[in-house]
Amino acid sequence: MAEEIKSGVHSSAQKIQRPLWKEVDTMTESELKATLIDNYMNLQRIISASDVKKEAEYQIKGVKAKLESMGIVTEDLDIH
Repeated sequence: MAEEIKSGVHSSAQKIQRPLWKEVDTMTESELKATLIDNYMNLQRIISASDVKKEAEYQIKGVKAKLESMGIVTEDLDIH
């Protein structure tokens, strides 16, 4: 952090300032909870739907749109 000068004393003027913000790539605990609640609710919707296949296809469209908006290609994940 601070550079040491010949006397062995750290100079505060020479300290490298850390950025005030940094990019965060990790999910917070509250974001993880919200995601798991969404997953749970979506599974409940599929189970209770009158047309299970139609509801599952609807859920897939939503998740696919979210993934693609983040730059993730979903074609390789599709089962044909």
